[in-house]
Amino acid sequence: MVYGMYAAPDQATADVQIIQLEKDIQIARSQNKPLPPGFYAHLGYLYSQQGKYDLARSAFETEKKIFPESAVLMDRFISRL
Repeated sequence: MVYGMYAAPDQATADVQIIQLEKDIQIARSQNKPLPPGFYAHLGYLYSQQGKYDLARSAFETEKKIFPESAVLMDRFISRL
């Protein structure tokens, strides 16, 4: 999906990606499976593109909580919201 965002931006809009990522979160939760590193960071990026800064902050905080090694980068993203 991320590749599609760059290869065919008209087909992988932020709205389309957010819908799919939110579905993926629900599926992962229902199956008690983890999501990969960067998942919530990308979701936060998409939310920030749409001006949904509270949701972006929440996604960045979730990424930081799940993957503490991302804290420096996530804090930088949060500071720019």
